[in-house]
Order: sequence, then C-alpha cells, then structure tokens
Amino acid sequence: GWTIGQEGAGIGGSTVVKSVAGAVYDYEVHAWKRYQINSKSNEVFVGFQWGGGAMFFQKAYGNDGSAAPADIGIAVYDEARHLWKSNQTTYRGRYRITGVEVGDLVMAWTLSDPVTGKQVAVGLGAWDSSAGGVVIRTIPTAESQVVDRVMAGNGVLAWVLRDTANANREQLNLAFYDAGQRTWKLWATPSGMTQRIANLQIDGWVGWTVQKQDSNGTWVDKSACVAVYDPGRGQWKLFQSPEATDRSVINFALAQGMAIWKIGYKQSPSGPYIARNVGAVSYNYLTGEFNYRPTNYDLATQVEYLSLIHISEPTRLLSISYAVFCLK
Repeated sequence: GWTIGQEGAGIGGSTVVKSVAGAVYDYEVHAWKRYQINSKSNEVFVGFQWGGGAMFFQKAYGNDGSAAPADIGIAVYDEARHLWKSNQTTYRGRYRITGVEVGDLVMAWTLSDPVTGKQVAVGLGAWDSSAGGVVIRTIPTAESQVVDRVMAGNGVLAWVLRDTANANREQLNLAFYDAGQRTWKLWATPSGMTQRIANLQIDGWVGWTVQKQDSNGTWVDKSACVAVYDPGRGQWKLFQSPEATDRSVINFALAQGMAIWKIGYKQSPSGPYIARNVGAVSYNYLTGEFNYRPTNYDLATQVEYLSLIHISEPTRLLSISYAVFCLK
C-alpha cells in the first residue's frame, strides 16, 4: 500500500495526503488488482495502515492536514469475487478518532467527544467473508464510563471501559464478527465491580488477569481469565481460575491453544507472593468445555522458569501447545 500527496498544500508548505492506494496479486486471474481512494476538495487523509490483507485509512476535514481524524475506512480485496470492497464511517464531526488498533482483517478505534475530549465510544470494523464486504459498527459507552484502551487481533476486538467515578472499576468488552450468522457477537464482564483488567492479550484467544486488592491493600493479579469464541456453537466461552486468599497469578502467558501462569503463595502478611505451582488451561471445541490443569507441588517447591511454546504443522493439520517450567 502507498499514499499520494500534494506538495505545498499543508501547514508551512508541507505535503498533505490526497489519495491512498493498494495493490494485490490475484494468482487465480494472474493479474495485479489495484485500488485507490481519492479525497474530496475539503478532505485529506491523516492516517494510513496496511496489514493482514487490508487497507485502513483515516480522513480529516480541511485542506491543510491540521484537523484531527474524523472518519475512518477499510478496504479489503475479496479473493473469491476478485474485487476490492470498502466501507467507511460517516461521523462528519460528531467524534474525533483518538486511537486505532489493527489486526488480521479487523480494526478497532476510540472515539472522543470533540468538545469535552471524553472517550465516549468505540468503533469496530471487520471483513464479512460470507457476504463479501466490510462491516462497521459504533458502540457508545454508558454515561458513567469512558474508553480506557482498545486492542485488535486474530479476528477479535477488545476494549476496556473505566468508571468515571472510580477508576478502579474496569470492564472488559469483546467482539467477534460471525460471518456465518452475519452478526456481531459481543461479550462483556460485569460492570460496576471494583477490579482492574490487566495483562490483556490476543493470540487466537483473548486472555487477561483480574486484579483486586489483597489484605494489605496492594493490587494483585488474583485470577487468570480466557475467552474463546466458539464458531460451531456461535457463542463466547469463558474460563476464570479460582481465587483464594493469599494467592496470586504470576507471569500470565497466552498462545494459540493454551494459557499458563504461575500460582503465587503469600508466605507472610507483609511478604511477597512466591510461585509454588503452575496453572494451565485449554479449550476443547468438540465438547465446548475448558480443561484446567493446575499442578499440586509441595509448598517447599518454587517455580523458577515458565514458558509457553506453540508448534503448528500445516501439512499434517497438527497444532500443539505445551508449557515448559523449571522447579527449585
């Protein structure tokens, strides 16, 4: 992908982007397929990204490039239909785009009120492989919440909402566009709970830890969580590890097919959490159930090293994830 600029049209004689373009080679028809979007007289492009087979762009209104991004668009080459397909928002000044995350034919962005600067909504974009088009959705926050952060990857979109009255009340939201059902599938943790969402990761699944205050008032990762969208069942499936007094989650890691973490034990009221065991979870798409496998070592044991390795062998349709750890 590339941009096409107009020299001298911006502030101080700078170049402004008036067109964005991309090209892919179609091996079935043995030809390059090019696509270009041109701005109108009062528009410029102020953001451009190319990734995962899609072209993502942002537009601002004004001729010199000084305005903030106000609309966003996506263009994807449909290999089945041998055509470029695109779609874009029509906010027209209702919002300002203040954060963009791109990953594998999906895109998430944060929307702010142009007057107050409050992050009041999220935008979602995805490729509809069934219909052959780009779908876009905007989801406003509740009056008592603001958008804290967004993330995109592996067809999944995630965003964290924060309570305006209590910054320690965070809520995780997830979205997946199910092309088979032609609908967005949304899921969220309960709102209004005093907890923090930490270590948010997307790698095939979505993983995160829930932080709460321990007996000393220190914020600690208390549980490990995994969410999987099961397309066969058309629903999100959730796992959350058991919480216990004076226990913690340490070094949470996620890779396709497995999540692992150390289980920390508090040795004294004012002491640190020491890793004594390991927790691991996988998801069985046949049964629709999670398989949770914690170790049960003697409390004199200490877990020194923990690593998660994923091996994929496409020619054999084989995929294996396994954990490696050392004990002291």
